[in-house]
Amino acid sequence: MRPALCSFLKKRPALALLCLLAGPALAAGAAGSAPPAPSQPEASDRHASGAALIGGAEHARALMEAANAAFMQQHPGVRLAFDGKGTSSAVPLLMHGRVLLAVMGRAMNDIERVPWRKTVGAEPLAVRVAHAALRPAGGLATHLGVYVHAGNPLPALSVEQLARMLSTGHPLGDFSHWSQLGLTGPQGQQRIAVCATPEYTGFGDWLQKHVLQGRPLAAYTQQRSNSAALLECVAQNAGGVAVAALGMQREGVRAVPLLGLVSGQPLQGTAQEVTAQDWPLARPLLVYVRRLPGQAADPLARDYLRFLLSPQGQALVAARSGGYLPLTPEQAQAELRKLDEAAPAAPKGD
Repeated sequence: MRPALCSFLKKRPALALLCLLAGPALAAGAAGSAPPAPSQPEASDRHASGAALIGGAEHARALMEAANAAFMQQHPGVRLAFDGKGTSSAVPLLMHGRVLLAVMGRAMNDIERVPWRKTVGAEPLAVRVAHAALRPAGGLATHLGVYVHAGNPLPALSVEQLARMLSTGHPLGDFSHWSQLGLTGPQGQQRIAVCATPEYTGFGDWLQKHVLQGRPLAAYTQQRSNSAALLECVAQNAGGVAVAALGMQREGVRAVPLLGLVSGQPLQGTAQEVTAQDWPLARPLLVYVRRLPGQAADPLARDYLRFLLSPQGQALVAARSGGYLPLTPEQAQAELRKLDEAAPAAPKGD
């Protein structure tokens, strides 16, 4: 498109957009060369010091800094730094190439995936590097447990029963009273009082995907902002039930054993039950990687994750008492196989 023609079009608002779209082509034409082929901007995942940045959740700082130090010792020419601005910032920073990797205590949600697919053009890669913690000490991401009032004698609970209590519209019907779970007497007559975090929170989004299958929370759900508030809600209501961080204790509340996904037996949420993938409300610690369409991840990102998934890297996970739990060798191998995969293109229509 010639500059004179562009000047003519600019006088007509309906056609002015053509000039904007043609701008790069005009500049190339003026220089006497063909317009360059489209290319992905180079990632800016380096700190001012020159160190490659790993971003994400602050609760993973101790583990990631230990891993950074060990990796740099093996690779003297590499400089790494952890920039824990939080889980909510991890996705946009990684999406725009401002960090090399992003560590998160939850999976990317649908609201985050839409702009990611539009911006990057490919699916994100999530790599599980550890199991979450058994208790929330130090703000760590944890597995989840189910809590009821201390006076509730419920012996155990399945995931299906939990879903029928917490949501509305279950195909098998909803539970509204404790008698529907086999309790008798005054407790059986109690109405189930659900205490829950909103659907858009980390807990809420996880429950929607893994337990409720997208169904809305039960009517009259009492919404609370965190695990401590959820347990307080349960303690104040004889019919209360909540899903909160595993390993919490509070007067007036008790944790309910859950039926295992594999064993079918009542479980307490031990390290062995979690690593065996039997605990039904287990959650991983994830590292997200940015990949361009049809390409594998950045070589440095792959090398770093190979180290973190190696026996030495998993030993760093295990070394932190009360922290995250290491993967089994088989689980680590399954994650390693993802690293050289080319990124599938994002689905059209998002």
